[in-house]
Amino acid sequence: MWEAADGRARWPSLLHTAKVVSASFSLNGQWLAKAEADGAACLWEVEPGRLRATFPHGGPFQKVLLHPQGHQLYTLGTTCKLWAVPAPAPPPGGASAISPFASFHLAAPPRHAALSPDGESLLTVAADRVQVWNTRTGAELRTFSFNEDTTFASVSPEGATMAASGEGGRALLGSAGSAEQRARAFVHSAPVNAVRFDPAGRWLLTASEDGKARVWPVERSIVFAETFGHAGSLADAQFSPNGRRLLTLSADHTARLWTTPYPPAEEYPIVLPEGDLIHELSSNVRWLALAGRDNVVRVISTSPRQPATLTVPHAAPISALGFSPDGRWLASGDEQGNLALSWR
Repeated sequence: MWEAADGRARWPSLLHTAKVVSASFSLNGQWLAKAEADGAACLWEVEPGRLRATFPHGGPFQKVLLHPQGHQLYTLGTTCKLWAVPAPAPPPGGASAISPFASFHLAAPPRHAALSPDGESLLTVAADRVQVWNTRTGAELRTFSFNEDTTFASVSPEGATMAASGEGGRALLGSAGSAEQRARAFVHSAPVNAVRFDPAGRWLLTASEDGKARVWPVERSIVFAETFGHAGSLADAQFSPNGRRLLTLSADHTARLWTTPYPPAEEYPIVLPEGDLIHELSSNVRWLALAGRDNVVRVISTSPRQPATLTVPHAAPISALGFSPDGRWLASGDEQGNLALSWR
């Protein structure tokens, strides 16, 4: 780990090995998990920067997630493995290596994965389906089938309802804990890249390659609000924690902040750098992290009152970004295995 401000080594005991493919924080921001392309995951205590455990997945995987309470870790690829985090005191010699308590298989590498708010269910998005798994046992709870490749999935705040989107331009709702699948669809004219609930669970937000974000009432397939103004497809959209604002991120190299409800009023655009971008939006919608071809992470404020931008240079192309839930920490990993921890 390195200090973003001056490049000093923050965690000198962290070995640089293989490309970092994913990074994930616990809910309290105390623990950070990173996944490497060589098939291993590591769990670190953010302060003081102590290695807690290693998780030998045994082959390539695309994502790592931490249970909100930090007591379980999930390594997700075509083969997915569920791990119990060992006790706080490691054995002599440092970190402990352990074995998974459950595993399951997907039809393809996951495009997206998410946990329910209580951490009881794990959603995987792969091929033409979204599957829900019990995090205690690894048992499949249900399959949410599409007739097209799936792109994204999320769970409502109370954990009872899930939403999934696909390349055919639809988002569908279903029960997160049963085989029920609602027929109601939320339709765009192009693939839907993201679908999210508002903090109260009353509204659904979809972001599409047709350049529009739409707000829908969860109980009705009627467009309540729609954004206009982007000249390119939308990569993502997200509600603010109070549900009164939303942020859209577009291929036209702008992010736009909107106030709700109908009609959504654009507050101002944020011009983004040119080039292919990896992006990560903090859960409080205050910070947007972007990684481009110049091997630099830029953290941009979405508030006009705090226009500051933090830059975090890397020596290699950046391959993973992850905010802590409170937006305080940002982890950025690159193809040489370096992981930078930035603080705001």
